Amino acid sequence: MKPFDCACGARVFFENTACLTCGRELRFLPDVGEMGTLEAPYGDAALGRTPVGKARAYRKCESNRLAGVCNWMVRTEDPEPLCQACRLNDVIPDLSDPENRQPWGEVESAKRRRPSRFEDRDARVRAVARRGPSLNML
Repeated sequence: MKPFDCACGARVFFENTACLTCGRELRFLPDVGEMGTLEAPYGDAALGRTPVGKARAYRKCESNRLAGVCNWMVRTEDPEPLCQACRLNDVIPDLSDPENRQPWGEVESAKRRRPSRFEDRDARVRAVARRGPSLNML
């Protein structure tokens, strides 16, 4: 697994949602292929900052807000509520059944690790994601 660096300089990994050294919230920024820290609120969005100091406005993927299963961010100017990885879903399990949340979270976590490793991840994910967002439930 590729290591990343937090803004504080600590080593973090793709699965981290917070830096164990400084406590900053972390999310994957797919447009730059880095883990970024979430800084002070920026309207309805967060300010995502990469370790090299690039600051852009992002919001959390809707799947994170609804079920806490996504660690990817969406650029604020993107009209889609879902990140590039969640746009690959045609159907998700019924999340009103608590027994569905953990298995679905495990599948989503595994799915996200794969696209985050693509050297040309943007082109490959966009090609499949053209179908548009979908949150249909079984």
